[in-house]
Amino acid sequence: MSDVQQRPVLLFAFAAEDATIQVEEEARAVEGALASVSGDEGLCKVVVPPFLKVEDVLDLFQRNRNTVAVFHYAGHANGAELLMRTAQGAGAGAAGLATSVRSQTGLKLVFLNGCSTE
Repeated sequence: MSDVQQRPVLLFAFAAEDATIQVEEEARAVEGALASVSGDEGLCKVVVPPFLKVEDVLDLFQRNRNTVAVFHYAGHANGAELLMRTAQGAGAGAAGLATSVRSQTGLKLVFLNGCSTE
């Protein structure tokens, strides 16, 4: 593929790992499973950053504007909303994330895996 910028982006966001959920293994498995189709000349660009805060995800959507084809979130939820950390360390609902996701014209699939941790 000649134009790397136009490759679809698969963005995987994982909540900070703690005693209640372990997402590091899932992140490694995703990267391994997609290694053959990503890379410098691959069909897509796979982005699996370290544990993200809300601001980090919003920034990634902005930097990859309209090229994110798949967004996968794995982390905390409470039955009504996704729960993500902010830059200040406090928990926050991911309402702002919905606006960014909705504005991505290239988005084809959103997978939200939120575990309730009561």
